[in-house]
Amino acid sequence: MVLLLTPPFLPGQPGESAPGGGPPWEVTIYCDDGYPPYSYSEKGQPRGIYTEIVRAVTERMPSYVITIEPVPWRRGVLYMETGEGFALFPPYERPRERPFMDYSLKMLDEELILLVRAESLFTRDSSWPEDFRGTVLGTNDGFMALEPWRDRGIFTIDQSRNTRSGILKLAQQRIDGYANDRLSIQAAIAEIEACGIPLPEFREGPLLGSEAGHLGITREGGDRYVFKEDFVSTFGSILEEMRASGEIRQIAENYLDQSPGILPP
Repeated sequence: MVLLLTPPFLPGQPGESAPGGGPPWEVTIYCDDGYPPYSYSEKGQPRGIYTEIVRAVTERMPSYVITIEPVPWRRGVLYMETGEGFALFPPYERPRERPFMDYSLKMLDEELILLVRAESLFTRDSSWPEDFRGTVLGTNDGFMALEPWRDRGIFTIDQSRNTRSGILKLAQQRIDGYANDRLSIQAAIAEIEACGIPLPEFREGPLLGSEAGHLGITREGGDRYVFKEDFVSTFGSILEEMRASGEIRQIAENYLDQSPGILPP
């Protein structure tokens, strides 16, 4: 989708004048379409905790008219790399691997675990990463947390389109473990079971650490996004206020309360 830099101002359109007195900027923000409960697509509509956070922030930015569009993660990252897209959520901060992207303040902390089959020899007390030498571990497309050990030859990585696909691979014993955020794993298992698909017993392996989701902003595009400086500053200020007040945490808790099968942290 092309981002409109000088949109017509339609009667009744929300928003105030953009900085400089022009009509409000129309901005498309892309989001991961396969990362529930944080960011996903439901019947083509954006859903998830990060979606609600971004909506809450941008609703307080009257100089902008925001559209959130779900896309496959790799496509969204490509949009950032080429400058075709302006913003994407929720990337982890990886400045070395993604030098074409800037990052907002963190929106939410995520807890990364390794899920294994219950009959496996792996447990929470397994030594990471030594006990997983020679295994095949699953991740989602664009998930980089395991790459340092993969690059050292300790194990290999099998990437999946989304969390649901990764869980099903583990169920089918195509991988030895699956790494992702705990809540995302719980959401995918609940969704699969709701569809009547039988799953084996799983258990948590070692805790892998924590990450945080951000709003990524492209560094590319030249003068295409002339509003970038104002957008980044305004979004960051509002997000910081919402974090300090506890509103971000409340958005997450409210969303999880309405999501069956997901246990709040």
